[in-house]
Amino acid sequence: MENKKTKSWFWRWFLNNKLVSVLSVILLLLLIILVASKVTFIFKPIQEFFMIIGIPVIISAILFYLLNPIVNLVERKFKINRSVTICILFIIVILLITWGIFNLIPTIQSQTLSLVKNTPQYWESITTEATNYMKYLHIEHVTKQLSEVNKDIYKMLTQIGKDMFSRGFSGVSSVINTVVNIFITIVTVPFILFYLLRDGKKVLPTILKVVPPKFQQSTKEVLIDINKQLSSYIRGQITIAILVGLIYIIGFSICGFKYAVVMGVIAGFLNIIPYLGSWLTMIPVIIIALVTAGPFMVVKVLIVHLVEQLVESRLLQPIVIGGTMEIHPLTIIAVILTSAKLFGVVGVILGIPGYAILKVIVVHTFYWYKNVSSLYKK
Repeated sequence: MENKKTKSWFWRWFLNNKLVSVLSVILLLLLIILVASKVTFIFKPIQEFFMIIGIPVIISAILFYLLNPIVNLVERKFKINRSVTICILFIIVILLITWGIFNLIPTIQSQTLSLVKNTPQYWESITTEATNYMKYLHIEHVTKQLSEVNKDIYKMLTQIGKDMFSRGFSGVSSVINTVVNIFITIVTVPFILFYLLRDGKKVLPTILKVVPPKFQQSTKEVLIDINKQLSSYIRGQITIAILVGLIYIIGFSICGFKYAVVMGVIAGFLNIIPYLGSWLTMIPVIIIALVTAGPFMVVKVLIVHLVEQLVESRLLQPIVIGGTMEIHPLTIIAVILTSAKLFGVVGVILGIPGYAILKVIVVHTFYWYKNVSSLYKK
């Protein structure tokens, strides 16, 4: 009782007040962000460094999450040296890439060139059919608006072409930088990936060595949880994307769709975006199917899409990913839209993993703060 009496009003109303403590932490973080925004020139070299090394590290980390379970399985079941297993796996991957270059790439290239070549003709057919349909419905004002939109699109494409041509010489340096970055990525990724696969188990102990002993256990829990979330998402999403691409390629090929392979590959890439990727793919597929083969082809590609959605939602998602992410679909869509608005394509790809990492950090910080508060009360 005496301790409670001796504590001042400042302690009772401010230091021992959860709301004031939270607001103080938020204010401190905002001040740090404000100061950091005023001295961005200090972080310029760090930004340049991460721009060079960041992409190879991210690609290596993604491949690590995909290949590490295979290396662990072979090492555990067949008792083969880990370095030898990694080298064998690299050889298999190189053979698969070589097979793709000589068999899959030519098909994709021919279908892509055909699609690009015929796009103006397809667009003209779409606008003609739409204009005729509007006239049939006696909606002349919509027809005029459609023709105006068509002219604006042609003007926009023409302007883009002129801008690209005018910037052709000035953009040589940026092209060279892009080529250099791609070369650096191709060269460095195998080395980074090799050492990640071989010494991946040493990463966590190495990080914990630089953490004060008092915080090592909590830091370990956070890092393990982050690793679990990222591994389940990356491994599951890429596996599903590959399987979805194969389903679309096979299904569209059976239907006789003209651009089955290229649209199947696009569907696989877009399926990295959860819940939205497959539906985004179907927009150009339906338009191309309608223009090239008529309504019956549209029905067939829609049937393929419905089968894919059924297989993905009922079979692939529960088995491959399961409930490990524990993120509601509406939250995922909101995160994707927000990150796309803020960071573009990179935000779409890295939005969900970034959200998962932030969620883990916030949850652990909340529980840590809760425990600390309970200790102070005692």
